[in-house]
Amino acid sequence: MALNADGTFGYPEFIEEQFGPNHTTFLIRSGGDLAGFAIVTPAGDAGATMMAQFFVMRGHRRAGVGQLAATRLFDTYAGAWEVHVIEENRVALAFWREIIARYTNGDFEPGPYELGNDRGTLFTFRSRGTKVKALVN
Repeated sequence: MALNADGTFGYPEFIEEQFGPNHTTFLIRSGGDLAGFAIVTPAGDAGATMMAQFFVMRGHRRAGVGQLAATRLFDTYAGAWEVHVIEENRVALAFWREIIARYTNGDFEPGPYELGNDRGTLFTFRSRGTKVKALVN
């Protein structure tokens, strides 16, 4: 599906159909430029927050933008968190393992997950939460 010039889909219901009515979308900015996005949703009955999507554009990777955005999201939503990473995405697995380990001082649980055809690693941890509002640096 193609994006409109303003970054939206021509089919506005797409995001809600994919992530449900209770999702929250964040734009990630770096130096005023759009650098990516994140979508978080409630995770089941446990009251956890799930990182449903997280994307940093190629030109902004390996510059700390993703780390800063992830940390600010964790701080925004205090309490239990879930981050699922499919096994084929080794780069994302290394990224999330490092970010979550640093954020929690090693107090997290990685484990296997299987959902439909997806298999991978599920990271569970708790956020201390500081209610940071912006995902910019």
